[in-house]
Amino acid sequence: MEVAPPEERSILVAGVPLDSYLTRFEWNEAKYPPRRPLRELLDRIVEDVSKVDEELKQRVSEYQVLRSQLSGLARKAQGSLAVKDLATIFTHPESQLVETENLTSVAVCVPKYGQAEFLKRFAMDSRDFHTELIVDLM
Repeated sequence: MEVAPPEERSILVAGVPLDSYLTRFEWNEAKYPPRRPLRELLDRIVEDVSKVDEELKQRVSEYQVLRSQLSGLARKAQGSLAVKDLATIFTHPESQLVETENLTSVAVCVPKYGQAEFLKRFAMDSRDFHTELIVDLM
């Protein structure tokens, strides 16, 4: 069973729309010979259905993994700095990070609720050094 593209929104069975498949159904005598015992035909049908069921479970599992990965990527792209990949922020040419013998930039991520306390402590701790604080509210 296959699902057609979203614009068609119809289910395909053996490459045929479901309603056509049901109205023009023909027994597959090559695969399920009518002269065979009913028990043997039933076992064969159950075996085929089990294979389709296992394939469906595998595809659902793959879909859920991909959906979870996509959700994680979206959360990282739109989320707070706690879940964002900071390498994309600090490797940007305009990131203003400096690394020299006498000067090193340090990046600090502070939650919004702790910003006032951080700024107060930063001002007290940095009075002996030449410091510059750049506040960027993302």
